[in-house]
Amino acid sequence: MAYLGNVTLEDTVGTAAIKDDAVTADKLANTINTDIATGVTAGTTANTAVTNAATAQTTANAALP
Repeated sequence: MAYLGNVTLEDTVGTAAIKDDAVTADKLANTINTDIATGVTAGTTANTAVTNAATAQTTANAALP
């Protein structure tokens, strides 16, 4: 953390403190590219879908005579 007089500067800013159109394309792209590279959203969604499908198949198989 950097200190400037009585003001403390942190590495993060709350959403309410960001004015409209204040986020640069570079900053936004960095976050999006990180998520794409790590597969954060896609991986979570895919894993949930696979788990749900496996559960449905198990349930269907158990219902067979």
